[in-house]
Amino acid sequence: MENAQNKSPPQHTPGSMNEKPASLSKLDFLFKDSKTKFWIAGGCFIGIVTGSKIKDIDVFAPDPLAVISEFKARGYKETFENAWVKNFHHVGMTVQAIKKFTYDTPQKTLDDFDFTIVSAAYDGHEFIAHERFYLDVAQRRIVIVNLVKPLNTLKRALKYASRGFVMCPVGMSRLSKAVNLIKADWENPDENIFDFYPDGTPTVRGID
Repeated sequence: MENAQNKSPPQHTPGSMNEKPASLSKLDFLFKDSKTKFWIAGGCFIGIVTGSKIKDIDVFAPDPLAVISEFKARGYKETFENAWVKNFHHVGMTVQAIKKFTYDTPQKTLDDFDFTIVSAAYDGHEFIAHERFYLDVAQRRIVIVNLVKPLNTLKRALKYASRGFVMCPVGMSRLSKAVNLIKADWENPDENIFDFYPDGTPTVRGID
């Protein structure tokens, strides 16, 4: 029986898909004269390779507080902050410094992502992506890589479905089974994949 909390073996091969998208230069403003180590990863690269609107840019780092300090020093407009992210607005883009999840390298960040279509990262020099990234983005297909937080993955699948992406039947079956196997502990949300809004409404949280 499949354990819903187990990860699939990482399918990212460093350097296997590192051809830079032509429009990647749109993100270079973040790295100009940077004094801290960070990289961009996630769904913004769908917009980069398809030419569609970029909703937000997720920035990951070993030390997110140092990144936040640098963005403040640059004069980026501060718009929102909670325990998970610190949001800035600059040159017409929303930049999210991810506070909740820290990683040593871009590759380790990708190894935690759930879909191939978001499994891409750029550190200002090197672009890396899952071997299926370009194919699945082009075919607008949701393919699961990791299934650590099934409810969060379900929420994200619905988000990308609203943008015209479709999950393959194998993925739908796998996700349905994982959700069915969840043992929820509503009294101890910190011990599982549940979280609560300030008003007590239950929700699911994870890398978005």
